[in-house]
Amino acid sequence: MKSSDKNDTKRIFSAFNHLISKDFSVINFAIFI
Repeated sequence: MKSSDKNDTKRIFSAFNHLISKDFSVINFAIFI
C-alpha cells in the first residue's frame, strides 16, 4: 500500500468518524429530550 493511499484512507476515515460522532450526538440529544 502506498503511503499516499494510506493518507487518503486515514483522511476519509477521520471524516467518516466525524460524521458518525456528530450523528450520535444528535441522536443522544433527541433521546435526552
